[in-house]
Amino acid sequence: YIEAPNPLDPQYAGVIPVADVKLKEHCKALGITGYSKLKKDDLKQAILEVAPDTRFWDEVVAEVEAAATVLSENDMDLCRGVMASVQNHDKASKAFSKGVAERSIYWEDAETGLLCRGRMDYYREDLGIIFDLKSCLDARYSKFQKDILNYHYHQKASWYLDGCRALGLPANGFAWLAIEKEQPYAIGLYMASDEMLQLGRSEMRLMLNQFAECQNSGIWPGYPDEFCTIELPEWARAA
Repeated sequence: YIEAPNPLDPQYAGVIPVADVKLKEHCKALGITGYSKLKKDDLKQAILEVAPDTRFWDEVVAEVEAAATVLSENDMDLCRGVMASVQNHDKASKAFSKGVAERSIYWEDAETGLLCRGRMDYYREDLGIIFDLKSCLDARYSKFQKDILNYHYHQKASWYLDGCRALGLPANGFAWLAIEKEQPYAIGLYMASDEMLQLGRSEMRLMLNQFAECQNSGIWPGYPDEFCTIELPEWARAA
C-alpha cells in the first residue's frame, strides 16, 4: 500500500499536469506553435518532440498504481493512526502477535454438502481464538453491542468458528478489536458470549439451509407476489 502521490510534493515539481489548459500553457512556454486546437494526446506528443524527458502527471499516477495499492491521504492517515493505536495498546498488541493474518479456510458443510469458505482477520492457533478487527465510530460497550447485531458480526463469528472446527483446527473463542476511526483511535476489546455465538449459529444455519434448498430446486424466492398496502413508517407518523 502507498499513499496517493501529491502534486505539491517537491519530487514532482517538474511533472506536467494533463489538463488541456496546463498542457497548452506548457506548449506556449516551450515556444510550440499551432497547439490551440490540439487534443490532450496530441498536446503531449508535441511537448515530447521538443522536450523528450518531460514527465506527465497521469504517467506518475499509473506508475504508482502499478507498484502498489494506492490509498488517499485521509485513508493512509487513518491506517497509520489505527496501527499506532494497536501497537501502543498492551492487550491489543499482544493479541495480534504469534498468529496468522488473513488466513483462508475452506470446508464442506456436513448437513448440506455445500463448500464453504472464510478469511479470518487474525488467527491465533496457539490459543484457538479468531480475532476480528472492526473500525467503528464509537467503541463503547453499548454502542459496539448494537453494531454486532446491526451488521451481523455474530453470524460471521459463528461461521468462522464452525469452519475451524470442521477442519480440526482449535476454535475456543472469537474476539473483536473495535477501534474508533477518529483520533485518538480508542480501542474496545470484546469476546463473543456463548449466547451470542449460538444466535449467530442458528441464523447462519437457517440461511445456509435455505441457500442449499434454492440451489437444489432452482427456485429463488423474492418478495410477496401480491400487492399489499404500504403504510407510513412509525417515525413519519410521529412527525
